[in-house]
This record gives sequence, structure tokens and C-alpha cells, in this order.
Amino acid sequence: MRFVSLIGLLLLACGAGESPYPSPAQTYGTYKDAVLGDRPHEVWACFGAGYRQLEYEDRLERWLAAWPVERATRQEAVRRLQIQQEKLINDRIGFLRFDDSTVEADESPFFYFVQEEDGWKVTTHLDPAFRQALELAVAEGEFRLPFAR
Repeated sequence: MRFVSLIGLLLLACGAGESPYPSPAQTYGTYKDAVLGDRPHEVWACFGAGYRQLEYEDRLERWLAAWPVERATRQEAVRRLQIQQEKLINDRIGFLRFDDSTVEADESPFFYFVQEEDGWKVTTHLDPAFRQALELAVAEGEFRLPFAR
């Protein structure tokens, strides 16, 4: 019994079982650090499957080719954007809303997230998994769209 307890303590100390993306805000922090640190592989790891598919055909090489073009824009955005609200719609989807004073006219004030096997990942409102989960959340009364009556 003592041996089992010791293994359990070691696993806890090493962070075993913890998701590297435990919440939308923490995933955004990981994403921000990777963007500012010019670490495109780590940025890619923050993206959900739906986002990867829609934006880059789920091909890492397409993302790596796009990174030199997108780097400066993404770095400028993460330096400027300030989180105003973190909202978990349910255990599958959520979003961050940025302070309007930090959002450029051509930017969305939202970052969308979907819960995947290894944690909360950045996605887009166009992600079929996100949309399906949002429609279900609205139908079940877990979330009300601002324009809904």
C-alpha cells in the first residue's frame, strides 16, 4: 500500500494527468506565449482539430509556411488584446471576449474554444464541432444568443 501511495504522489508531483490546456484563458496564455516566443509548433498545438482543418487542411506544413506571413500580425494582436470575459458555455465549448478598446475594427472581439481530448483548444465559430455544440447548448437552454428572443 505504501508503494502505491508513493507512486501516486510522484505522479501528482510530476503533473501527470493534468491537461496542458485546462481552460480557455490558460490556453490563450499558452498560445500568446508561443506566438510571442516565435514557436509555431507550440502555436499549432493550441489549435483545435476543426480550426486546423478549416484554416490549414490539417497540414502542419501549410501552417509552418503561413507562419512567417502571419507572425507579425498575431504578435501585434496578442500584445494588444486584453481579456474582458471568459465564458464556458458548457463542458464542450467556450469563448474569450476581449475588451473592445483593445480590438481593431477588422478583428473579432472573441476567441472561440472547444474541449478536446487534451484540453481546451482555439477554434473558430465556423468549426462544425463548435457550431453543433453551440446549437445543442442553445436548444438545451445552456446558452442564449444575444439576439435570440
